[in-house]
Amino acid sequence: MPSAHVPVLAGEAIDLLAPRPGEVAVDCTFGGGGHARLLADRVGPQGTVVAVDRDPAAAQRFATFAQEAPSRTRFVRASFVEALEILRDEGLRADLVLMDLGMSSMQVDTRARGFSYSYDAPLDMRMDPGQELSARTIVNGWDERRLARLFRELGEERYAARIARGIARARADEEIETTGELVDVVAAAVPAPARFAGGHPAKRAFQAIRIAVNDELGQLDAALPLAAGWIVPLVAVVGGLAGGLFSRLVILFARGLPGAAGRAIRKRPVIFAAACGLCVALCGLASGGAAYGTGYEEAKAILHGDAAAGWTYAPLKFAATVLSSISGIPGGLFAPSLAVGAGLGGTVHGLLPGMPVGAVVLIGMVAYLTGVLQAPITSFVIVTEMTQNHAMVIPLMVAALLADAASKAICRGGLYHTLAEIMLERADVPAQPVAKTG
Repeated sequence: MPSAHVPVLAGEAIDLLAPRPGEVAVDCTFGGGGHARLLADRVGPQGTVVAVDRDPAAAQRFATFAQEAPSRTRFVRASFVEALEILRDEGLRADLVLMDLGMSSMQVDTRARGFSYSYDAPLDMRMDPGQELSARTIVNGWDERRLARLFRELGEERYAARIARGIARARADEEIETTGELVDVVAAAVPAPARFAGGHPAKRAFQAIRIAVNDELGQLDAALPLAAGWIVPLVAVVGGLAGGLFSRLVILFARGLPGAAGRAIRKRPVIFAAACGLCVALCGLASGGAAYGTGYEEAKAILHGDAAAGWTYAPLKFAATVLSSISGIPGGLFAPSLAVGAGLGGTVHGLLPGMPVGAVVLIGMVAYLTGVLQAPITSFVIVTEMTQNHAMVIPLMVAALLADAASKAICRGGLYHTLAEIMLERADVPAQPVAKTG
């Protein structure tokens, strides 16, 4: 079937889901129908593709898709949480569920929707135009402190307080009604050097507002238990959050702590590094030596069931890795991250001994590594190479994607990308846009 919209990595996603003839596939984010078309081709005349979208424009695109699809089709206009609840209550059992999180290029390109900072349009950003909360409501109705928290938590915006203050001052004279007006306010609030480094100055503020308007993280949290077995999302989200916390801590120290603590570290870096080393030694002693080194042998032993991961191993290895990273002494992250993830998976398996240890440990490894790197494809490939069990391919991919989303709720910027930006800032070199991979 012809398709006007081809999602990025659509073929790879469908290959990983591996739909078979006669199965029921749920596309929770129908959009332009790119994924749904590929699913329909795979499930065939005896299969069913359930398309879900809360955007009314998607219903019109679905009508064209349904006429061409070689499978049975159905459309549910709702958020994917509501749709999955409807299907569950109907007793429909899905063989696979696909969620393409975020917003589509079609929504960005529709200027009147107000998603983009590149066009002047009414402040809206609602994926469902029928809902009450809009970007205009947030920008003009939320108090300054709440706006600052929004930009800081959902946009990882360095100048969150300044932008919130600028918005409060601007709307005191007249409400901010368009994206262009908001862009002007944000740009004026950001220091001049920052306007020309790291992309458009309003990108993080717009991202945060869009997520809040559409309750994207809340939708994801509510949908996960409905879409897959609970063990995969549980380990994936915990691992992703832990990995995101690691990255956030490392970035925080790389930028420099505020106040007296930051001044003391900058004034006496050798003493700080020695203190970190002492704490690493204490972690090693507390773990019986397991927290030392890369953790490769420990991870392998946990994965193969040759050693039980006590509940202290993962947090101690996590602490040792953080301390090593912030001390300023160079070291690798891949092997220690896999070790922390193995410890996390081993701990979960200890609580649920009926689960296969290798499977749970692998999920923990891919989840934590993804949380640190925010590169789900790279993490998936690395961990997949450790197993010959093809049945683990889909759970590992699902875990990687969920962990990536969870990590970004804690740390919006990728670790390596943000560290590179910090180095360029200190070297007074304008940062160039870097294409993210994985």
